[in-house]
Amino acid sequence: MSDEELRQEYVQLRKMNALLNEESASLQSEISAIYEESVRFQQNTEIEEDKVANQLLRRLQSEEQQRRRISDLIRREESARQQITKQISQIRTEKTDLVGQMGEQESLMLELQKKLMDVVTRKNETNRELLKERRRYLDVLSTQLSHLKEGSLNEKKEGKRSDVGESANANEPTPVETASLNADDKTGSDVTTSPAFDAATDETDVAISLLEKQLNRLLSEHAAAVQVSARDEALCAQLAIKLDDIQRAAFLDRARASKLKEELKETKSRVALLERQASQREGSLLSEDSSGLPTPTLGYVTNKSLRDRTVEVLSSRQRETVSSIQASLDESETGDEMPSSAQEN
Repeated sequence: MSDEELRQEYVQLRKMNALLNEESASLQSEISAIYEESVRFQQNTEIEEDKVANQLLRRLQSEEQQRRRISDLIRREESARQQITKQISQIRTEKTDLVGQMGEQESLMLELQKKLMDVVTRKNETNRELLKERRRYLDVLSTQLSHLKEGSLNEKKEGKRSDVGESANANEPTPVETASLNADDKTGSDVTTSPAFDAATDETDVAISLLEKQLNRLLSEHAAAVQVSARDEALCAQLAIKLDDIQRAAFLDRARASKLKEELKETKSRVALLERQASQREGSLLSEDSSGLPTPTLGYVTNKSLRDRTVEVLSSRQRETVSSIQASLDESETGDEMPSSAQEN
């Protein structure tokens, strides 16, 4: 090659070197701008990461509070369910006790009704028989008393007649004595009696008095029996009232048992509803936990990986530009060395 050609080539290389220097300066300015932009982007990403982390922390805290509140509600519902189950068991025991008491009361009521009917029928029969026997006995006593009275009167009349006949046959009195005797007979015929007649009349009087006493006693016993029957009728009426009260109490117990059954059904339905609500809430909590809510650690890891990638890209681009600039400088230096060696030759 001639010197002119070498000079031209050297001039071209110098121009190329100047262009490369300008390009390297522009690239350096671009690199600095990119670096500043990367730093700004990194700062912005860090700010956004902090914001997202704070938001996620706040959300996590709110979710934690919500979870605690729901767990407290679940505990309360569990305690309420346990209380309701205890009440249900108590109501069941009370119901069984009431059913047993009602059965016992019904059996006792039926037995009392049967006994009352038997007592009433027996009492009526005994009262009727007793009244019949007393009436018969009173009739017999009244007939005997009337017969005894008639017999005593007849005996008195016959005794008077026999005494008067004997005295007339034994001694015939004077007309004055007969007149006096007739006067005495007219005035005091009841006083002149024999001892045998007096004994007979005393016996009949005693028998009559005894019969009258017995009749009075029987009448008093009859009145007492009537009073006892009236008292028994009053007791029967009281027993009937008590039976009515027992029937009413049994009816009220049945109504109470039916009401307790209804309350038991309502409590069962309420417990089932509470259990369904608790299961639904537990399922919703599990679904929310398993739905993959972004936690701060995951967000921080993802943001960190993004930042590392951007830094790596920027550093690789910077290394590439530096290597290209270094290569261009090396080429320019080799070009400068070649014309100098040619001039020396």
